[in-house]
Amino acid sequence: MKGKKYGDDIKEKAYMMYAVCGNASEVSRRLNVPLSTIHKWLKSKTPDELDSLREEKKRDFVEKSSEIIDKSLMLLERRIDRAIEYEAELDEIIDELKNSDNNEISPQTKTELIKTLNKLKVQDIKSLTVAIGTLYDKRALARGESTENSTITVSLPKEIEAYGD
Repeated sequence: MKGKKYGDDIKEKAYMMYAVCGNASEVSRRLNVPLSTIHKWLKSKTPDELDSLREEKKRDFVEKSSEIIDKSLMLLERRIDRAIEYEAELDEIIDELKNSDNNEISPQTKTELIKTLNKLKVQDIKSLTVAIGTLYDKRALARGESTENSTITVSLPKEIEAYGD
């Protein structure tokens, strides 16, 4: 008796997943397909086909991550611009809240102040910058580039600089 039949869609998904992660056991686990079946499918593909799938997936990732990085940088820039624009207003509101007694400000005014503060505050820039940095590094790796700043700048004294030309 033969085992379960799988459709072409599952096979293609397995090829794509393997092209990305290069680990047949991981593909087997995620798709809930026996490892022996995954190995059989992979044997039917030539190394060139798998390499081209892997390169296609890398290109797709680089393109998508570049789009996300660009959008994230725009969002970060807008948030920073907004923080700078409203910094004085935020300081005034904070001072007003600090210097008021609980009875001096009505509940409605406090609610309005809190809404205004929430609208003006910069939301969690740290997590946004970490996400941008992580994507930037992953994109660089997919491109085969270094993920660390390996640029070295050497400045020569003026007397010696003429000999460098």
